[in-house]
Amino acid sequence: MQRYRMNNYLDKMVRLSAPLLAIFMLFAAMRATAGAQGFGGTESGESSAERGDALLVLASLEVEPAKPGPQTLCKLRVRLHNKGAQAATSFLFGVRINGQELSVYKNHVYLQTIAAGADGEVQLFNFWTTESGRPTPQDGQLRLEVALKEARWVELTRDGHVTEYKLLGNVGGLPVSVDRAIPLGTANRR
Repeated sequence: MQRYRMNNYLDKMVRLSAPLLAIFMLFAAMRATAGAQGFGGTESGESSAERGDALLVLASLEVEPAKPGPQTLCKLRVRLHNKGAQAATSFLFGVRINGQELSVYKNHVYLQTIAAGADGEVQLFNFWTTESGRPTPQDGQLRLEVALKEARWVELTRDGHVTEYKLLGNVGGLPVSVDRAIPLGTANRR
């Protein structure tokens, strides 16, 4: 009977992908058993950074362009501040525009890592100011709410070129949210 052995490259690839696969499977199991969480946590115009109880806060919400017109594609970014003693990862957001939830965020997890005591920026999906089912608001204000619904604490260990992630549990004090009213400009037609 002849034994087959993987070459060194495949061996390393399997060794490196196994922890990532475990993280994805663990997260999928947690999501399947977790209850649905809504938006909320802050008053209108208040960022979650002003709340004292949350260890992971939404420090800012940035939209480009600053004064978009109707039918304009906008960039959306949030800045998170980690006040915890561990790094954080596996961010699950919810976004509402004029009270209407964007379904693209329902099952999307951002696997960025933000170190303890650090700030980090997360680039969220771009969005259109108006689209079918969401016309131009009568008051000329686009009301945008971003909620950090879930996140996980993680311990990172590095051994040479290998980084190992060990999930430590859910971040408490979530959801937290930040909202802004963005004035709409005139359409920029060229």
